[in-house]
Amino acid sequence: MNRFKIELKSDLCVSNGESYGSVIDTDVAYDRYGLPVIKAKSLKGCLLEIAEELTELKVLDKDFIKNVFGKAGDSKEGNLILSDAHLENYKECVDDIISMNPVPSQNQVISCFSYTRGQTAIGENGTAKKESFRTIRVVNRGNTFVCEYNLDEKYIEGFKKCIKLLRRIGMNRTRGLGEVKCTPIASVDENVSYSYKEKIENCQALRYTIETISPLIATKGNEHINYIPGSTMEGLCFRKLGKDKMISYLEDGLRFTNGILGDGERRFSIAPGFIAKQKVPETGERGTRLYVFDTPECENVTKKTEDDKDKNATPPMPVKSMNLYISDDFKELVSISTGYEINYHHKQSEDNPGIIDGKNFYQISSLGECQFFTGYIYGTPEMLADIYKAFGDESQINIGYYRSAGYGKCRLKITPETEKTKEKNTDKIAVCLVSPSILYDNNGMPSSSPDVFLEYMSDILEEMQVSVKSVLYKYLRYTTLGGYNVTWNLNKQRFQAYDAGTCFVLELDRKTDIYKLSGKSIGERISDGFGEIKVYDYNDVVSGSGSLFMKLYENTESKTDEKPVSAKIKERTKIEELKNDAISYAESTAHNINATQIGRLLLMCEESENYKQFIGSIENIKDDKRRNDALEYIKGSSYNCNEQNPVYFKTYFRTMLTTVKYLQRKGNNNGESNS
Repeated sequence: MNRFKIELKSDLCVSNGESYGSVIDTDVAYDRYGLPVIKAKSLKGCLLEIAEELTELKVLDKDFIKNVFGKAGDSKEGNLILSDAHLENYKECVDDIISMNPVPSQNQVISCFSYTRGQTAIGENGTAKKESFRTIRVVNRGNTFVCEYNLDEKYIEGFKKCIKLLRRIGMNRTRGLGEVKCTPIASVDENVSYSYKEKIENCQALRYTIETISPLIATKGNEHINYIPGSTMEGLCFRKLGKDKMISYLEDGLRFTNGILGDGERRFSIAPGFIAKQKVPETGERGTRLYVFDTPECENVTKKTEDDKDKNATPPMPVKSMNLYISDDFKELVSISTGYEINYHHKQSEDNPGIIDGKNFYQISSLGECQFFTGYIYGTPEMLADIYKAFGDESQINIGYYRSAGYGKCRLKITPETEKTKEKNTDKIAVCLVSPSILYDNNGMPSSSPDVFLEYMSDILEEMQVSVKSVLYKYLRYTTLGGYNVTWNLNKQRFQAYDAGTCFVLELDRKTDIYKLSGKSIGERISDGFGEIKVYDYNDVVSGSGSLFMKLYENTESKTDEKPVSAKIKERTKIEELKNDAISYAESTAHNINATQIGRLLLMCEESENYKQFIGSIENIKDDKRRNDALEYIKGSSYNCNEQNPVYFKTYFRTMLTTVKYLQRKGNNNGESNS
């Protein structure tokens, strides 16, 4: 992974396209924590301008721009993959923010790294135009950002020339903002050393976990999905292993499941269809109760009452709307939701390059950063060994759409699954879909018929010499599947299919080990992540041995020491308190000192580095009365004389004395006089 450093030599505003109405007209870009970022799309545009100039000067080859940055309208993107630029100590800042209790708001954090400026437009007569006042937030100069990028080795030297020549970015570059110094820094080896031969021995499957470092666009268009499709991981393997080898592996049964939301250690799937909720207005309870359909009470799951079983009772509703997920071991029922982000972009006018018009404004929906998605890869030991060797234990990857514009930067962790699960025999199974399933009937048409599902399931059970005796219950959920073909630049056919959470409770003709069904998929396009199933022992569901309980994640960890962001927030809070105290003291004592003394004290304050020097300067006043009056007035304030921080000292007395000066001037204008 290659990187370069961006040092701010002046204040910077890389806009995020948003505003706060009358408060801030143009805001800077910042992430979910409130930390400032420089968007890759903005950096890429500035670097492209440099590359065009170097091409005109024949420093770079004429095909450099097309090969590195790509060309508008081409289906093939450029070779450059650029990430958003984050603060140099970004991880330390994030850890600090998360550890604080309560967690600070985005506005509190961004205020530590920025401030607002006002500006007006000047008319022909040299005065400000009416209604032209605007406020703009800028990131403080002195901050340092780091940007990561991927690029073929043959283009690296040419791209480094563009980096070194980059001098201005962001808005108002011709008005003093956005001066930067960019420096390439040493590359980072992204793969962790490992001995893959030892770790892959006796491997049953590969478990992969993708952590989103930047927003990830896993689907094109306005469609929302709460998982990373298995086809995404499949495409990544195509890039690493090559087309010929991957096609051969897929024909021999290589499969990728979807990356489903988790916490980095565990994997959660949408709760099965036999769990439902119902409002309980008559009992005096608040909210809803959880049920297991047609079963006795499970531990920590409220049992249906006799009134609920009445024919006229309102049927329970499925729990999908509650964002309920269940752990792989069927022991935890948790309420979590996928974090989405909406990012705003605009295209430059084709007729007037550099000019933004409202017609080209658009938004992109993406999976948010700092989330974990876990899935599995199934295949022969040879296939799994090749994939593990290609990626290692942990690596950094770029996946999804718009990878060259700062999206899709992720961390991939792969773990060989070598432990075998203990045998568990039962004749009643709950077959639950973990991912949507594509089924075709005998005529080759997409189908969501229960009979077609049972035909597919019977084929799987037949391999284990087991057959379905009867269908006890069916809990069905539906979704509409489609997609987008990048090669043809067309949408795929849309059709109805079974959604995740669909569940069939089956009675088998004899007991069988349910763990032999672990890792199976049902239907078509199973190599892309569709049709993954999870099988439970339904007797456990009925008896309650698979206890379910709600668990909401809350951050109760408190801050233990001073770190980058918390120290700044603490300082800003202290400064605000000092200003308020100074103003209160000034308002109550403005008549106790005259305007001449205020001017002298302000000058002494600016020349002093701390409170002790300030008092020393006052004690050097020759006139006894003025010296004593000034000392009495200053020492009578609420400022802590033991506080030696020069920022706190100057903030307090500058605010106090300036407020007194303003109040006295205001009093004189109203006809009052100072004593």
